[in-house]
Amino acid sequence: MPRLQGLDLHQAYILTERVKEKITGEMDQPEANLRRVACHAVLFDSLIDTLIDLDQEDKKQREKKRAQRAQQRAQKKSHKSHHHHHQQQQQEQQQEPLQQGSSKSQERQPRATSVEVEMH
Repeated sequence: MPRLQGLDLHQAYILTERVKEKITGEMDQPEANLRRVACHAVLFDSLIDTLIDLDQEDKKQREKKRAQRAQQRAQKKSHKSHHHHHQQQQQEQQQEPLQQGSSKSQERQPRATSVEVEMH
């Protein structure tokens, strides 16, 4: 059956329910118009096919968005982790000269002996 064009999932669902009610209403009549029932049945069949197609498209779109959000979260997490690692390296590099400098200054200046301390 050809898919009905220009309907979104919600519209197709509402229209399908109305056509179903028309079929049921006509069949409840003591002298049902079979031509009318048949026409509505063909429309109902097309609407069901349309609903299936639209539902599959909707699921694909939702899955695509979900995958994009997951990828964005992974990229943010990776970026934060890389940024944090880079900051740690910078801090370590900044601390190394301070530690080396303090040990060098200790090496350069002899420690005061107890005799020198008493003299001052």
